[in-house]
Amino acid sequence: MDLDLKTFDLGKEVPRLGQRAEIVASWYLRFNGYFPLTAFILHDAGATKQPGGQLTDADILAIRLPHTQEIIRGSQGDIEVTTDCQLDVRQGLTDFVIADVSSQECKFNWIDKSSQTVNTDFLEYCLRRFGYWSPDAVPEISKKLSTDQAFADDPNQVRVRLLSFGVKPSAGFPHIQQITFESVFEYMKLPLFGSYGDTIVSDHKQWHPLICEIYRRLRGHKVEESSPGEVVTWLFPGAGEAGSDGVVPGQIGA
Repeated sequence: MDLDLKTFDLGKEVPRLGQRAEIVASWYLRFNGYFPLTAFILHDAGATKQPGGQLTDADILAIRLPHTQEIIRGSQGDIEVTTDCQLDVRQGLTDFVIADVSSQECKFNWIDKSSQTVNTDFLEYCLRRFGYWSPDAVPEISKKLSTDQAFADDPNQVRVRLLSFGVKPSAGFPHIQQITFESVFEYMKLPLFGSYGDTIVSDHKQWHPLICEIYRRLRGHKVEESSPGEVVTWLFPGAGEAGSDGVVPGQIGA
């Protein structure tokens, strides 16, 4: 089966492996009703590094509002877009997500390996950016989030949690929820794109070109149908052999 990235138009450059992973993860959250913000930089004013420098970055910050729905009106009946059960989407809940994304195995870069806790300074920075909690409450919430990887003022009203996306799971931090790209594509193939149907939303040219091609291959739309595992292999060839820059030597996008 030809799964060459050169067979469709991605613009001037094919996204590197890390970029592909972030595109897929952010669109997965978007399809589930979240508003994602990608590549959020945590700036530094000089106390830790140097003026104008970066402390780190958050691959994705996202929020889902409590009454979010996507209803597609149709002459043969309405379609309510299906969310992924593994994401634990709940109506009536304001849900905040801080996600780390990898083109290899799942990870979370802000974890202190010795204590298995997450850097509270970085968490506070992100919580302040969300803007839901009062400034006085942020330090205590970040401490709880650092150890528990999820925090809820009220489990039925507001939640903030950490997620990790990757090609394969990692045994390094079992307390953070890990979502593999194969499971993402399993959701896209049937619950999501299956509920859409081939003709109802076949006109989606505003989606990212990479997501449009994933749709075509998972649904077998004018191409040979691919399994979720085959799409993972196509997008992340040799993921287990990638170097520190997330690019496999000799592959498209290197």
